[in-house]
Amino acid sequence: MFNRTVAVSLMILITFLISATQVSASDQNKAEFAFERLSVDYPEVKAYSEDGRITKLYGRAFGSGADVLSSADQFRTRHSAVFGAEPSDLVPSSLLKDGRRTQQLMYNQETGEYKFTLVYYSQQRNGIPVFRSDLKILVRNEPGFPVVLAGSALRDLGDFVPTQKSSVHYDLAQNVVRVSHPELTDFGEPETVIWAGYDEINSEPVLSITFEATGKDYQKWMFVADAQTGEILYEENLVIFEDIVGNVSGYATEGIASGDCEEEVVTPLPYARVTRGSSETYTDVNGDFVLPNAGSTPVIVSSTIWGEFFQVLNAAGEPSLLTSAVTPPGPANFIHNPANGEFTRAEVNGYYHANVVRDMVLSFNPEFPTLSEQTGFPVHVNRSDGYCPDNAWYNGSSINFCKGESGYPNTAYSTVVHHEYGHHVVAESGNGQDQYGEGYGDVMGVLITDDSGLAYGFYGSGYCNYPLRNADNSFQYPCNGEGHYCGNLISGCVWSTRNELLASYPETYRDILGSLAINSMLLHSGNRITPQITIDWLTLDDDDPIIANGTPHYPEICAGFGAHNMDCPALSPVWFEYPDGYPAIAAPEQETVFRVIVHAGTVEPVAGSGTLYYSIDGAPYQGEPMGILGANEYEAILPGALCESNIDWYVSSEAEGAGVTYDPIDAPVSVYSETVPPEATVYLSDDFEFDNSWTESGTAISGGWERGVPSGGGSYGDPTSDYDGSGSCYLTQNDAGESDVDNGSTELMSPALQLAGFDASISYAYWYSNDQGGAPSTDYMSVDVSSDDGASWKTVRIIGPVVNASGGWFTDEFIVSDHVAPTDVVRLRFVASDMGDDSNIEAAIDAVMVIALECINYMCGDPDASGDVDIDDIVYLIAYIFSGGSAPNPIASGDVDCTGSPDIDDAVYLVHFVFSGGPAPCAQCSN
Repeated sequence: MFNRTVAVSLMILITFLISATQVSASDQNKAEFAFERLSVDYPEVKAYSEDGRITKLYGRAFGSGADVLSSADQFRTRHSAVFGAEPSDLVPSSLLKDGRRTQQLMYNQETGEYKFTLVYYSQQRNGIPVFRSDLKILVRNEPGFPVVLAGSALRDLGDFVPTQKSSVHYDLAQNVVRVSHPELTDFGEPETVIWAGYDEINSEPVLSITFEATGKDYQKWMFVADAQTGEILYEENLVIFEDIVGNVSGYATEGIASGDCEEEVVTPLPYARVTRGSSETYTDVNGDFVLPNAGSTPVIVSSTIWGEFFQVLNAAGEPSLLTSAVTPPGPANFIHNPANGEFTRAEVNGYYHANVVRDMVLSFNPEFPTLSEQTGFPVHVNRSDGYCPDNAWYNGSSINFCKGESGYPNTAYSTVVHHEYGHHVVAESGNGQDQYGEGYGDVMGVLITDDSGLAYGFYGSGYCNYPLRNADNSFQYPCNGEGHYCGNLISGCVWSTRNELLASYPETYRDILGSLAINSMLLHSGNRITPQITIDWLTLDDDDPIIANGTPHYPEICAGFGAHNMDCPALSPVWFEYPDGYPAIAAPEQETVFRVIVHAGTVEPVAGSGTLYYSIDGAPYQGEPMGILGANEYEAILPGALCESNIDWYVSSEAEGAGVTYDPIDAPVSVYSETVPPEATVYLSDDFEFDNSWTESGTAISGGWERGVPSGGGSYGDPTSDYDGSGSCYLTQNDAGESDVDNGSTELMSPALQLAGFDASISYAYWYSNDQGGAPSTDYMSVDVSSDDGASWKTVRIIGPVVNASGGWFTDEFIVSDHVAPTDVVRLRFVASDMGDDSNIEAAIDAVMVIALECINYMCGDPDASGDVDIDDIVYLIAYIFSGGSAPNPIASGDVDCTGSPDIDDAVYLVHFVFSGGPAPCAQCSN
């Protein structure tokens, strides 16, 4: 009766607490509540907010995993609510043109390795993308794969459910645009999107369309319109140009000013095209080439201002063509613009400087989106139409320069080319333009020339010593104004940081600056310049996952950005390191020992002052000096606790002249928290050597799931062996030759898993290949879980369409309760599909393991685990204390007075209870 009453009371209490928690969560801003939950696990995580939304998480690492994608996906699953988004709305793809899921950052030219991997997710609902909405998660490429930065352009869609696409009325939107922009006459194909705002614009979600429109005078605009009413919700001019009154002459010169101000020299043209008949080759970075040829008969060799990565289009006439009759082996030497005329000079300058920018960007990130693969990008020179004269512009698909007219110079020269192609670099990094694009266009010139002046001589020959803009400026955040004007803010930050780095690292400052400037572009979202950029630079610069302890170039970055009110996060007086990692409690009733090292931050730590504070299940904190292992190195010990008990803890150290510093910094408001884990037992381990009631179904006409020993040869992406070496696995149509999934989906479903009453982890090995056939790298395999016997499903993982989608065995694991509530009818499902154009789709599954996570209940005062408290328990306890008998099972069941461990007092306590009607064993000891 006593135990039943306690159980009922506990159930009522738990129900009340759950209800109270739900009410509290609903009353709070959901994102703030989600951030509070994240802070429980990672108290050192920091948030940056703009326009009422959290847009950046940074600070100390706030996630980890078995590999890069596991770390990122665990964050997406557990913490995307911080940004107001549902995990199910985030799909593994980017807003970049190739849709890539990952991007490497911070290339080390000495080792050939990257410091970070950036993982992308784009937001959609019911298959409809949210306009320019994505999540970028930065993971360090080191053991544990810590998540160190998360940047969000996500939107809170709430309960919004988009209506059918059939309700789209493109004609209404076109009519609205024709009224507001009568110069636009041609309209592109619309794309259905969800509009919920962009940058500082916050809006309720609405089904919308986005489309481009062009017209006379080289106009090109992008619009977002309400799909039903045609109302224009957002518009953007896609033509980016140098909107300056003035003129400069320019061609490839020895210096950085216009042709009116500098002398011309012979400059090698990299990657230029050389032809002989139908044969062609390209020069190397020094302009040298080898053109394959058979025999020694004289041949005609030709060269134009046309290369592997850029094609120059001359509006003043046909592009320059040089020919030479050559007797092999030559040499065949060409020099373009021999007469140094304006039009041919513009060809050479436009081509050469566009390649200079591209080479510089790829030197700091060889896998920069689009640039590493793009060929034939148009460079238009000597234009007299469009926005000419005295201008230059980028329109999303080319860069454009004007010929010299009315006293204005030709605009195809040095930093003007750097700036315009810089707009293209900004666009391919996934950013908007405006102040950020204008500023970073100027930054390209700063990085290449190492000069603060941009476009010397742009106003003519009398202005050779006067730049159009100057990065040596005092612009301050925030900046409100036109894009070119506010772009000075970021160029000023970069130039000020350059000066600081020059003083500290005179031999390497340009490499440090360039690497940070180029790679940080991929972390940025939107059009604006804000202190988020400072955080991005510090995170990329850091050599550990803790910004609070500084970065290798923290003083220089902070001085440079701080000079423009783009301040760095503050450093800690001392900081704490856990060289063996944060403590992980292995099992109930066991002490947890971990090392702590206190390092100097802004001051030195006081030796011997390290203290550990802990609280079990909300009890008052206990403070204990940590054991001294060495100079400012300590051993901390968390006491043993019962299964599912919560242990909150933090540490502190005195800092010379700065009082006490805590970790977390605001403890005990924020603390580290550990939950004593349940017992782990193997519920299911299936190597597929036997039939364990898995079922196959689907709509595919071939390639269904089959259990067996792989019999294919691997030529079509199929596995040649299983994963665990047992022999068998499940795989798609186990036949030799081309027997892949075609025209539909094939599903493999587990038997019902009886998981009610406890949680479970599910792990598996998988093989997936989709990179052959007519539409390579477009399909994917989903991993789903159901808690209602397959009536509904929740997607746990998306495998592919690019990452881990070229064959090979990989492993994965997830916790059931992260996705669905454990029941007695939990099922696991793997779905491989071939949708749209035919591709070779091969998949396999092996080594499925389900680990049950369960707390073992016990009765306080029942050390022999018989289920009753009686004289046998007294005898059992006395034998354990005095005769080395078996320990209580579990040990806490013998601690009837709750003092911490079983002793003679507990035996006396039980004698009184059993024989004299004394008080019952303490209820709070029971789990």
